[in-house]
Amino acid sequence: MSRREQAERLLDAIGEIQYELVEAAAQPQRKKNRSLGVIAAVILLALLVPTIPIAVNFLVGSGHFGADESGANVLGNAYAAYQGPVFPLTVVGEIGDIDASRQVTLDFSDYTGDGYADGNKLAVIDAYTLQNSGSTEQSLTLRYPYQSDGMREMAGEAPEIQVDGRRIESRLLASQNKTLGTSSWGDYITLMGENPAPSISLSADTPVTLYEFSDIRISGSAGQRYQMELQLDPSADGVFVSGPDGAERTGEETRLYTGTQQQVRVAVLHGTLASHELFAYGNREETAQAQLRSEETTLGEVLREMIPQDITWPQKDGEVRWLEAALMSGPLAWLSTEGDGLLSVFLSELEGESRIFYREFQVVVPANGSLRVSVQQIKHPSKTLQDGPEAQEDGEGADGYDMVTTLGTRLPITRQQGILTNYDAVEIKDQNFGFAPEQGITEITLKPEKQEYYINVVKKQ
Repeated sequence: MSRREQAERLLDAIGEIQYELVEAAAQPQRKKNRSLGVIAAVILLALLVPTIPIAVNFLVGSGHFGADESGANVLGNAYAAYQGPVFPLTVVGEIGDIDASRQVTLDFSDYTGDGYADGNKLAVIDAYTLQNSGSTEQSLTLRYPYQSDGMREMAGEAPEIQVDGRRIESRLLASQNKTLGTSSWGDYITLMGENPAPSISLSADTPVTLYEFSDIRISGSAGQRYQMELQLDPSADGVFVSGPDGAERTGEETRLYTGTQQQVRVAVLHGTLASHELFAYGNREETAQAQLRSEETTLGEVLREMIPQDITWPQKDGEVRWLEAALMSGPLAWLSTEGDGLLSVFLSELEGESRIFYREFQVVVPANGSLRVSVQQIKHPSKTLQDGPEAQEDGEGADGYDMVTTLGTRLPITRQQGILTNYDAVEIKDQNFGFAPEQGITEITLKPEKQEYYINVVKKQ
């Protein structure tokens, strides 16, 4: 048996165990059995330890692995730079007598060279026909999830929602689930399963007590490095601080901040400061003095004052939408309750950190009727682990795209179809769709039990 065959056998064995874990993750009532699968995986790995280096080498040279002969996904993708899959539409609340069919179109027209200057991309049209078999109209709240590399990226390439051919506005939400470091669709099982919907507990009207410390001095001198210790009232939901350049959380409600700035603003959500202390850096015995004022206000007003005015993301109709972005409660709530509270950290994460976003909108499906929801988006390619002309001959260094059929959705999708279009400029190196353009097969019926479909391509020279 060759080294590659040994590696493939190991991956198949591990993959089968992983697939069982996937099924368990999708069914919370079976969670108690998850530990048995983990133990089995550990035992198997222990028995096959000598083959692990071989398997690692195999992974490094492969952009996709772990699909069995039937095409059912086991381990999924192994991408060096993974942009996340195309997710299915989901519904919030009651579903009623609704079912849906789905049609995913993969458009490679950008690979003709007439598209973006920063590399080729895939245009995706993810369309749904919602059918109401009931005798009364059905109002639905729908959410479309997608991964984006922060607000700056999302501003220019947010999905466009159309209902019966008309573009509609949608509400922007963000999950607190960060996706940095993901390499496979399987990484999203936990992300989508444990927190499938964003938290929306904060708004511009959230009550805030704002404290402003100014003219901070140590022994009568300004500009020296100080420390500030804040203790929150037990009823408070969190804190945001602007001014200090360092922070440390020492307990559930105690935070230490350091800096030399003469002005520090502290915003406490749904509460007040139980206590505060100012002292010289590293020397609690040397106290600092400051002017202090406080006022009752709202989170919206605080953010308008505290967020720098030169922020240029994202924009709509020429108006900077940073306030809307900042109020997306997923990252904001996480920072206020669990993070250090530094506003600069929050802005950095929101601007450039990849995470799952949502577009939320409402539709009304007529009684005994239907409507069509179409989502148009641009997908950046995931990259396989090698690059260069020689690697591309073997399918390495290819552009990878994938979609999931049921992950994260509550919508009963009874039929799914994949369509390949404008493919003349690309060569398919690897896939599990079953497309065969040279034979005229460009439309495929997708199986819901196959959780992920992928296609890896290179641009023709």
